[in-house]
Formats: sequence, structure tokens, C-alpha cells
Amino acid sequence: MLDYVEFFKAISDKTRLRIMGLLARMDRELCVCQIMAALGESQYKISRHLKILKMSGWLKERKEGRWVYMSIAENNNPLVIQILRALKLLPDQYIELAIPLNEISKVSMKDTCSTSCNKK
Repeated sequence: MLDYVEFFKAISDKTRLRIMGLLARMDRELCVCQIMAALGESQYKISRHLKILKMSGWLKERKEGRWVYMSIAENNNPLVIQILRALKLLPDQYIELAIPLNEISKVSMKDTCSTSCNKK
């Protein structure tokens, strides 16, 4: 039960829930700078919350050169699968996107990631 408490505590924060909703809705990995742009938050704040989500098992990271990509970690637990399905249904206004969902892929990593992804 303690594992579940820590697991769910990780998404009990508004910013972390927004990150999870974004990644669930996009259904693919995103660069840290794309997450920052989508949520309109600072690199420090996003990186801090990504670290918590990663440590709790919600997310996994992949590094490619200076870029860090985050995605939802695979989990076969039926409860977690249902939560991820519910997160996919969150409307944009609950995720509080700074840019439309269809614009996130257009965020230029050359321009926005030059420093932000390195500092993760």
C-alpha cells in the first residue's frame, strides 16, 4: 500500500497532473522544452516536477545529445492504465495549455532547448 501512496502522491500536485495530462494527450515523448512551452512554465519548475514524476515511476526519460525527452513509463497495473486513460480525456482547459495541443510539435528545439534541456 505504501508504494501506491507514493505513486499517487506524485500526481497530486497541479503542475505534475498537468504534465501527465499533456503527455497522455500527446501520446508520445516530448522534449523538456516542449513541455515548458506547452504549460508556460519555467525550466526550473518543470524540471523539478519531472524529476518527481520520474522517481515515482510515472515517467521515463531518454537523452539524445543535449535534449531530454520525457514519456509515460510503461505500467501493466490495471489501475494505472485506467488513470492514464482518464488523463487522456482531460480537456485543454484543465491542463491549462499556454499553446494549443497541435502547436506543441512545432516548438523549435533549436531555439528553446539551447539551454533548458541541458540543465535538467
